[in-house]
Amino acid sequence: MTRFERVGLIVHPAAGRGEGAIRELLPVLLATIKAEAVFIVTGTLEAEIAEEIGIRFTPVELPFSRDFSGITSASGAMISRGVDTIVGVGGDGTLCAIANSIIAHGGKARLIGIGAGSSNVGPLVAIRGEDLKKLDLEHLTEQAVHGVAVTVNKAFKGIAFNDVTFSNIFFGTKDGKRVDLDAYAIFDGVRREVEPHPVCGETTKVYKNGRLMIDASVTPIEQIIASPINNPLPYSGKAVSGLLCWGPY
Repeated sequence: MTRFERVGLIVHPAAGRGEGAIRELLPVLLATIKAEAVFIVTGTLEAEIAEEIGIRFTPVELPFSRDFSGITSASGAMISRGVDTIVGVGGDGTLCAIANSIIAHGGKARLIGIGAGSSNVGPLVAIRGEDLKKLDLEHLTEQAVHGVAVTVNKAFKGIAFNDVTFSNIFFGTKDGKRVDLDAYAIFDGVRREVEPHPVCGETTKVYKNGRLMIDASVTPIEQIIASPINNPLPYSGKAVSGLLCWGPY
């Protein structure tokens, strides 16, 4: 097996597959990782499982948090400790938060994404959790992915790897159910269900590469999704991630 020098493990236990499923895959993952040092945030599910099965790790002392701000803080702390690779376990949103943290800290660490979310269709997912036993660490290759740089009033907000949603909602998971969640509340770590409402006016126009795509005075707009995904196949059959996301086509 490939031996990494310094690996950070970050797990989002509230991801779509649920904590029970993630508990089952963590022992397999921890036994697979061979590294000089494995960094894990104390007080987390991954720290608990590592202690239970006798995996030694280097503790990272941080306040425990299940929201995306906690994921970002953990990523930054591990990068500052010199990890060369971060293994992220969670959904597309979790992996996007880790990737943005890596980029913000110079982009030198690698990311291995283990999909355990609702969709797991994004380019940051190296392998789905249920297929973890097929992961061959001896034959890993680095792969570049596309992203969309997001700015609001010229202020940089981050890079999106699946899609950018112009809406009051986003598709996510709460209590094991796939629901529409408040896009504003999630930034405060609150997963609150909300009804969609229009976010564009009658004068809104949508352009792509300088070409007018949608005129709201002709076609009313309630939600817009822009995607950097060039391959549409992973999105086939996905109601939100596919039928509404026509960027690949």
